[in-house]
Amino acid sequence: MNLIFKTLLPSLVYSFLLLTAPARAQVTPDTTLGNEASRLTPNQVINGASTDRVDGGAQRGINLFHSFSQFNIRDGQRVYFGNPAGVQNILTRVTGASGNAGNTDIKAKLVRISDSSGIAAVTTSGTGGNIILNIDENLVLRTGGFISTTAGIQQAGGDGGNITINTPFIVADKRENSDITANAFTGRGGNVVIRTQGIFGIEPRVTESTETSDITASSQLGVQGEISITEPEVQPAQGLIELPEQVVDATRQVAQICPRQPGAKPLGEFTITGRGSLPPSPLEPLTGATNQQVLATLEPENSNNKAPVSLINNSPAPQIAEAQGWVKTSDGGVELVAVVPTVTPKSNTVIANCPVVQ
Repeated sequence: MNLIFKTLLPSLVYSFLLLTAPARAQVTPDTTLGNEASRLTPNQVINGASTDRVDGGAQRGINLFHSFSQFNIRDGQRVYFGNPAGVQNILTRVTGASGNAGNTDIKAKLVRISDSSGIAAVTTSGTGGNIILNIDENLVLRTGGFISTTAGIQQAGGDGGNITINTPFIVADKRENSDITANAFTGRGGNVVIRTQGIFGIEPRVTESTETSDITASSQLGVQGEISITEPEVQPAQGLIELPEQVVDATRQVAQICPRQPGAKPLGEFTITGRGSLPPSPLEPLTGATNQQVLATLEPENSNNKAPVSLINNSPAPQIAEAQGWVKTSDGGVELVAVVPTVTPKSNTVIANCPVVQ
């Protein structure tokens, strides 16, 4: 099995597998690299914490190779890989006790795999190994990161290994070719069991593609494997609406065609009312205004709590009568009246002064 990490491996294990109690990781180097075999030094103090340190390995250019018979990291354990000068990639394999790939069991707080690196339990002809990941937070796959238990990578026999992932979320980019695979060539495809609250950017497919991020358990000539994903019934992504990338110009959606013939009937009109609905009518309540209505209750009536009753005057309103005349006011103005007042003519007493004839 090839357990492959980029140079982020030391920081990955060191940063996220925090020590909570004295414990030893189950890491055992094998002898397949001869004099360049990996060397394990347990119980080293690095940055104030107890850590198992791995040195040695076979350096070839910018790559450093390690080989182990078992490599199991539990929660609260640390493994630190020494990084000699000039090394850009650290590649680790787990050979197991037989010709089949070994098993990898990792329990971590957070796992991020990127830059075409990954965790692999692959074989050329034997059965693929099993990978078990128990992650407290998220599994992040970016830029070609992968998890694989594929068997028979040289078109040979062997069943695909199994992958078990327990994590709250799996996050990937659907266009970055980050895959989870348990494939085979002539043997049976492996099983992929995922228990999570949400998967974003990666989805199960029959066959993997270099254009998408995939979860596959296929076999080219044998029986297909099974993919089991356990998620909550309510998916947060189901309520999301993917917005268009191009902003639509509303002015371009209205046809600029107007009648040109004299006396032609107007085709219609287009009114932009702004955000919201139509402008408020003066006869309707304003938008957002709340009309409070007193509702009936089941509480017993109490004379002290009765609301005041407003009396409504039902007497008919006076009618407007047509003016029948006018009068002159004391200030010299003229006032129209409906009823002409009765006027008693003024009588003038005439005194005759007649000459007396004597």
